[in-house]
Amino acid sequence: MALGERIKEHRKNAGLSQDMVAELVGVSRQAVTKWEAEQSAPSTENLIRLAQIFGITVEQLIAAPALAETTSGSENSIAKEPDAATIQKQRLTRLKKNLLAALSLLGIYLLIYLLLQILFGYPDSSVLGVLVSTESRLYLWGWLLHSRIFWLALCLGIISALWGKWYFASVTSLLFFAGILAGELLGPYPAGAAHGHDHYGWAIWGGIYFVSIIMGIVAEAMKKRNIPLRSRAAAVWLIVTAAGCDAAVLLVLLSRPD
Repeated sequence: MALGERIKEHRKNAGLSQDMVAELVGVSRQAVTKWEAEQSAPSTENLIRLAQIFGITVEQLIAAPALAETTSGSENSIAKEPDAATIQKQRLTRLKKNLLAALSLLGIYLLIYLLLQILFGYPDSSVLGVLVSTESRLYLWGWLLHSRIFWLALCLGIISALWGKWYFASVTSLLFFAGILAGELLGPYPAGAAHGHDHYGWAIWGGIYFVSIIMGIVAEAMKKRNIPLRSRAAAVWLIVTAAGCDAAVLLVLLSRPD
């Protein structure tokens, strides 16, 4: 059995995911994926750390099964489950990473919020009035604030990040703001002003955000299956996401009344 296969087998016996092993070793999940796929090999220091995590010796990890049983005894050839200290450390590491991701996402949302309010908010007698106002010279941005959808999207992103769903939080947040940009640029429709539908930014944004939720869920499924970011499947996901957003925009533009 190759080294990568032994790492994978011991990891599964220990009940650990690639993300957990990566956090405990101090490397990226992609590194663990490459180790198990025999695309690269862990360093000596990482081999020692892996053996400690799996509760086995380095010889058992790198040697053939028969040799490992001869040198270490059959009772040690079975991977032991991580001890309580290791599990607690892994949980704390994961919690810190989730909290950092949530705080980073919160900072991005608030930064963009302040920027748009300062640049496009109506002049007010006080700075606070501009910052908390739901009125804006941008139709779509003002609609998102007035309907509180902006804050709902912010909460969804933060909760997802705290839950460890970083891919979902990243995809939905990125396309949330991309939808605002597309909606503001392509939404105005003066020809429909007489009918009260002179701006379709809300529909464009809604279509793109709907696509982001679907593709965010798909991204999380790919992450669970340990599909590398640099893979054919990831490239297909990117193409489908872009095509879905384009289709949402075209559907709105083509459905506007003449």
